Amino acid sequence: SDGTRKRGMLERFLPLLGISSNEQFAQTIIRRLADRSRDEGRLADTVLLYNLAERYNTVLNVLGKQLGELLYTHGGSNSNADNIGDAYGLDDVEGVARAVLEHYKQREHIARVLDDRAVTTCNTLLTIVDFLNCHRRGAYEEALEMIERTQLLPLGGDVSLASQHAERVRSLDDSITRNFSLILLAAMDTLSCLYAGLRESPFMDAVKQANLQTLRRKARSLMVFAGMIQFRMPSDTYAKLNRMDVFMN
Repeated sequence: SDGTRKRGMLERFLPLLGISSNEQFAQTIIRRLADRSRDEGRLADTVLLYNLAERYNTVLNVLGKQLGELLYTHGGSNSNADNIGDAYGLDDVEGVARAVLEHYKQREHIARVLDDRAVTTCNTLLTIVDFLNCHRRGAYEEALEMIERTQLLPLGGDVSLASQHAERVRSLDDSITRNFSLILLAAMDTLSCLYAGLRESPFMDAVKQANLQTLRRKARSLMVFAGMIQFRMPSDTYAKLNRMDVFMN
């Protein structure tokens, strides 16, 4: 249960199979089984087998790709569920990813060989899931906090930083960049809902005006950023963003 591989019956007869070492066994038997499980879409078996073969970064890459694909396929779908995983089966992948990351972090011999990019990608995707779940259930302040935590979008209110974020997109994993349309639309809707709620409050004072202005600046930064990466998104995304931006201005 702790991920340690124990010597099995088959390994007692490795010489009869022409296999001379545990490394060769992992390469010849376990990794081929893992590749087959991956190709057949059996996530749990794939993670287990690659883990037994000590291909820890491959485990993270598989999980990141699966999270990205499920978000791309179902993240923007309409559903009454507050949690996108409840409606579309993302919970299984999300749960496995969180458990694996925690398991690896607690084991120094694994943690020191992990690829920083693979770890960051998985953690970022999980935060995106948290952000989308908050957005779906109307927890807009929490949603804004979540998406700001990823540092994917220029939400500091400084339009001049949009180009830096746009340049950074090139270095992101495809499992993240393919979901930028979903992320941007949910982020802009979050700002729009916060703006509407604040504007409709009965009191108009300097603090309220300042908060409204802050939300408008964040929205404007998103629009500048979106304009710089339009080629990475469906053609109608920018038009949808623009309609929400107009509402706030």
